Amino acid sequence: MQGGGCFILVAFACLALASHNSFVSANNNNNNNNNNNNNDMGTIRTKDFCVKTNGSDGVFLKEGKYCKDPLIVTVNDFSGNGHDGTRTTVNVDRIPGLNTLEISMIFDASVPAGGGDPPHSHPDAAQILLMLSGSHLIGFITSHPNNTLYTKNLTAGDVFVVPKGCVHFTYNNGNVPARYLLIFSDEDPRRIEIPSTLFGAKPSIPTSVLSRSFANIIPLRILLALIKFFASLVN
Repeated sequence: MQGGGCFILVAFACLALASHNSFVSANNNNNNNNNNNNNDMGTIRTKDFCVKTNGSDGVFLKEGKYCKDPLIVTVNDFSGNGHDGTRTTVNVDRIPGLNTLEISMIFDASVPAGGGDPPHSHPDAAQILLMLSGSHLIGFITSHPNNTLYTKNLTAGDVFVVPKGCVHFTYNNGNVPARYLLIFSDEDPRRIEIPSTLFGAKPSIPTSVLSRSFANIIPLRILLALIKFFASLVN
């Protein structure tokens, strides 16, 4: 029994030593790989953020975008002033730290009565509108072939969600200026305005294409007037 016990102890000792050497070897390999990666990239990567950069001080890619070297990131990359007249815009151009975080916002402090946004869409962002004061008519249209219109009159405290990519609009149908907050699911949402896109394209969409598209909807003379009007706006 004593010989068997010694054998078992020796076996355990050998296994422990082998495991230790294997762990040390693997750890060293990981450290070497990390060091190589850090040397290649110039710094340590972080999963917490990817501050927007022009590429000259970018050290790695996240979601296809260059990220600023975390060693030179400062608190100023996460703060800023987006105020511009009556509108405050907070996006990745104003705050580089928003890069890849898929969120931005607009605070509109004064939309005059009768004002609002024409039909437009955001191909890469859904949005939430929080009505702060006044009133607004807002609506969105679903995709083809249903083309269903969903509209609602909003007053202070109301919230409305617009799905990503859907054409939508806002209109201050009250008698006083309105205020609202918009939140987008993208750090820099693109905007496509339907009227100016169709009638103000550069170069222009052929009149024959537009007239066929709007046949039995818009008389040709009005269609031509629209094309001329929007062309004057973009030129």
